[in-house]
Amino acid sequence: MKNVLYIYAVLTRNILWLVQVSLITIVLFSLALPAYAAPIRQEPTSDPNETSPVTITEYPLSSGHEESSLVTLAEGVVTVTEVPSTSTPTPDGSSEVLPASDVSTPTWGRGPEVTVTTTPTPIATRTEDVNMDLDLLGMEIVGGYEVSPQGKYYWQVALVRGGETDLFQAQFCGGSLIARQWVLTAAHCVVPFSASQIDIVAGIHNLATGVGYQRRTVSQLIPHPSYNASIHDNDIALVRLSTPFILGGSGAKKVGTIPLVSATIGELAAKSAIVTGWGKTLRKQPLPSHTDYPVALRYVSVPILSNTVCNNPPSVNAGHITTNMLCAGNFTNGGVDSCQGDSGGPLAILDGVNYKLAGIVGWGYGCAEAYAPGVYTRVSRYTNWVNAYLAPPPPTVLVAPSGTVTTTLPTFTWNAVPGSTLYTLLIKNASNGVVSQKQYSNTSVHCLSGSGRCYIASPVTLAKGIYKWYVRTQNSYSGAGSWSIPKDITITSLGKATLVSTIGTTYTTKPVFKWNPVLYATGYNLLINKGTTRLTLQKYTVSQAGCASGICSVASPVSLPVANYSWFIQSYNSYSTGPWSNAASLYVRSTSVNQ
Repeated sequence: MKNVLYIYAVLTRNILWLVQVSLITIVLFSLALPAYAAPIRQEPTSDPNETSPVTITEYPLSSGHEESSLVTLAEGVVTVTEVPSTSTPTPDGSSEVLPASDVSTPTWGRGPEVTVTTTPTPIATRTEDVNMDLDLLGMEIVGGYEVSPQGKYYWQVALVRGGETDLFQAQFCGGSLIARQWVLTAAHCVVPFSASQIDIVAGIHNLATGVGYQRRTVSQLIPHPSYNASIHDNDIALVRLSTPFILGGSGAKKVGTIPLVSATIGELAAKSAIVTGWGKTLRKQPLPSHTDYPVALRYVSVPILSNTVCNNPPSVNAGHITTNMLCAGNFTNGGVDSCQGDSGGPLAILDGVNYKLAGIVGWGYGCAEAYAPGVYTRVSRYTNWVNAYLAPPPPTVLVAPSGTVTTTLPTFTWNAVPGSTLYTLLIKNASNGVVSQKQYSNTSVHCLSGSGRCYIASPVTLAKGIYKWYVRTQNSYSGAGSWSIPKDITITSLGKATLVSTIGTTYTTKPVFKWNPVLYATGYNLLINKGTTRLTLQKYTVSQAGCASGICSVASPVSLPVANYSWFIQSYNSYSTGPWSNAASLYVRSTSVNQ
């Protein structure tokens, strides 16, 4: 009986334990679902910096497929098997869109809805690293087509996990090449990571079979300083490459840059735009399934909407659109959109005959749903911010010296330039030969002292002669700027002052000292010695010495008692001091002796 009671007790305890675990699991899973439903085109399952495992088993796809796929998530890894669509494109090339689901809840990554695609996509199995991809699966192309000819949108790049060789598995965001060494993407694509965790791939069409593409490591990630993840504002980032891409090539290997739209281009309402990416082509799909990732680059044409339309009912985005965003898509019917996986990718418009970057794939509610257009970062709001990094700083204005300089080690002064972190001082002689060329940081030339000026003493001793000097601005992002307009200088020396009168014997205690002006002098030193002992040394400006009259003269600064003295004059200016004049004797005598 004891054994029976013991067995009963053990079974009861185990059953209660299983019920508790089941309840806890259900609660935790229900709490986790909203994490997939935050309004941005990515699908976080947890804090991006956390690495806790996710375990979900046998999650079937929703209706809309003729065949279901099962998804198994084992700790930290999602294995996805794609099933190709068997639908037929409509005569006008549009997608057959399933009835809209409830889109009242926003989804990170333009989430789980499914659209029957117009173009059959290849079967592919993609294993997702939950710690990166589920946190950063952004928008991808719905209702679009494979890009043809290959290389048409040559500015498109792929952000991939650093060091991984399987590009299809490693790709997690898109971007636009805007300069040889710079990529523009979404801030939410880079904020969780360090530069070493991301590589950039350009010149590729098919992520599974591409060859001859270019791949670069990243040296710096620069998300916008005002990026606000909670409201998805200022969702823009610059990526600086360790080495520049080589522009050119043809076909899938073609690599080129795309210019930004101007800051004054306006709202762009009703303008047609092209969105590209390697994104998911189905829109009605329950998480955590991540099927239907095409291996080839795709595109879709979407109309740009006014912010007034997008930010007011019946728009699902109402109340969430800032002036830093733009919306694009078929407002009333849906069916064309970006979706999971294209976050950071380009939305380009034709401005004249050239494409320009107008938007960056950002966030949205569902994918390709009616009244829920995709939301993009409005690039025109950030042209100044981008150019502060890409555009070389403007030239500086030189201050001094200019003209005749009476020192062999002059101090060079110029106006500080905002954004310039390096300056190069170049000195050339009369024959245009380089005398000195040296680079300085803005701190070593005192640019940050608050005066608005930079200055440094000549790095070399300059012999007498004629020179030109220049300064070039530079920063650590865009490289060297332009050289300044040069200034001419003539290096000479101050001459020796000649005394007009040696005075000799005098019967006043404050005699007047006179001498001839010295060219380029701005002041003079008067030295009076009594014997070999200095009695006084007094400084006078040219004005104080009355040199404008053609003769400089000053009364003795001190009363001189009866004695024998010697006096000297030395010229000076802001650059140097001249030699002392020859000595002159002075004998002060009393009046009684004279009588």
